[in-house]
Amino acid sequence: MHSRTQAPANARTLGLLTQLSHARGLHLRFHPPVDALRPSGRQADDDTATTPRRFVVTGEEWAPAPSCFFAGLAAGFLGGLCTILRPMQAAMTGPAFRSFMESFLRYAGNGLGKMYNLAWSLGMFLLPILALVLLRDDIGTTSFVLTTIGLVIVFVGVIVVSNAWKTPTYKVILSWDPAAVPANWEAVRQRYFTINWLQLATTWSAFILFLAALITL
Repeated sequence: MHSRTQAPANARTLGLLTQLSHARGLHLRFHPPVDALRPSGRQADDDTATTPRRFVVTGEEWAPAPSCFFAGLAAGFLGGLCTILRPMQAAMTGPAFRSFMESFLRYAGNGLGKMYNLAWSLGMFLLPILALVLLRDDIGTTSFVLTTIGLVIVFVGVIVVSNAWKTPTYKVILSWDPAAVPANWEAVRQRYFTINWLQLATTWSAFILFLAALITL
């Protein structure tokens, strides 16, 4: 009962004050409470959602990306060797295979071919090392572990195999007389094919590991 009679009284009082202020040339301003000026929780969330946010990528987050890129180049190159070039070479005679490898290695070991080979082989080996340096504060994380495994695979399957097995095989092939290849030339050619398959598995494994490391950051 008290609350019902208080509201009309307040209204009459407000009316009298307004008439008095108009009579004296005054203008009363009624300010709402401070809490009323603050946005509600839902409104604040909406304002936050509509506010543009800056997308900042740190060096640690970018670290595995170049490794993944160069591993992808290597995987594509070895894939072409194993699935397109190998069947062609397998159908060649000994002299034809010897002559083909001479031309192939001449382009692969000079000019743009050499630059491309150095780019994918050194890129997928040195850049993971840089990535691990940038991720040194995150040792034990999934990204760090995957990058480490990928680096070890690249070191063994690309660096070691290329220098200890693949390059000597190239030298053996180029030492043949095209007019009189040795009796074991097919075994040497199969060794060359096996090395390419091994490095195909290596590069694809490294690509998947580096990509997973990038995604898990």
